Formats: sequence, C-alpha cells, structure tokens
Amino acid sequence: MEPIVDLYTPPLLKPYGQSFTLNPAGQNISNRKRKNSIWYYDSPNIFEKGIQLFTGICKFTQSDFITLAYGNTRIVCASLYPIERAFFDNKLGTGKLNDVAVDFISSVGRQRVDFIQAITSYFDVLTNELAFYKQMEGVPVNTEIGKCTYKLANSYQEIAQHIATEVAGETTIFFILSIEGMHVLHSNFNIEGKANEAAVMANLAKLKDWKPRPFVAF
Repeated sequence: MEPIVDLYTPPLLKPYGQSFTLNPAGQNISNRKRKNSIWYYDSPNIFEKGIQLFTGICKFTQSDFITLAYGNTRIVCASLYPIERAFFDNKLGTGKLNDVAVDFISSVGRQRVDFIQAITSYFDVLTNELAFYKQMEGVPVNTEIGKCTYKLANSYQEIAQHIATEVAGETTIFFILSIEGMHVLHSNFNIEGKANEAAVMANLAKLKDWKPRPFVAF
C-alpha cells in the first residue's frame, strides 16, 4: 500500500491530557501501554463502539502513532491545539459535574480539564505541547509490525530520501507542525477574554523563529 498523508490529525490531544495525572505534567514516554504515551493504542470494544454509534463520542484512540503506523500513514500534519477555556467552562460551571461530563466527552482527564478551566496563557501551553512531541522524537518503539519511530519533518527532500532508503521492518512517521487557531498567541489571558496586544505580537515573532516554521490554520 502506498504511504498515506494526513493533512490534519491531533495525536497529542488525549495522551497530553492524560499526562496531567503525573507530576510533573507533560511527560511523553515510550511505554505504549501507558495512556500518557503518544504510542498508546486503545482498540474499541463493543461498548465503546456503541457509544460512538449512538452519541458520536469516541472513547478510544484514533490518531495515536500506533494506529497511524498500522494504516501506513507516514506523513501527518500534527496539530498543536491548546483547547479553548470556553469549551470546558460552560453552563454547568466548573464544578465536579461539569468536569465529569467534559472529561467523558473529551477523554483528556479530570486534571487536564481543571487546568484548562484556569488557563491564562495559551502560548505557554502551545510551547509545552511542542515539547511533548519532541520528548520521544526519534525514540524507537517495538510494535507488532516492527520497529517504529516518529520525526519532525524539516523538508520534503528529507522525507522522500528516508522513505526511499528505509530498512525493511522499520517505520518512521514524519510529522509536520500544524497550529490551530489564533488564540494560541494569547498570553496574560484574562477572564473577559481580552488579550494583551504587545504580548500577542511578541509571541507571533517567537512563532516565526521556530525551525521549521509551523503551518497555521486560523
């Protein structure tokens, strides 16, 4: 099967959220049996399939790197996406009932829900999410289909050369940085939702200095 390119996928959403059960938060690991690993693979059972069928809520992983490797998805635009506070601070408030509800829907973990409800800087979260990806970049993981790893793509030539010379039984997934939403530039975010213009422009300058520069979908 020819390699697949996915233009939008959020493999970080659930494992990064589950890492908030640890101290410190934000630890990505190679143990693919742990929920805070980007390699954690959770195949759906009958109950989870039923939930998805009748509610549209997905309780299993869909874009973890094991699933990507199984499907021969070799290039992904991997989204960095600090979840907006308003998604988790709704009409139910910020109490336990709301936390349970939004955690059930999102599967990011109660601790992550609490963190997002109190967030003041989306840009800090953005840089932490990038750090989460980089922790396991280039670290091989043994799977049923052989040795797998992932790497941040720097150029098309790098990807093409690697795939053309790849050793049998080894799979490398290249991810291209993708950023979702202008809100990622906000820091010093206040309760009224107002942003500091100077801080936004300073964060934009920092983003332009990232190497490689990310794609940004506003």
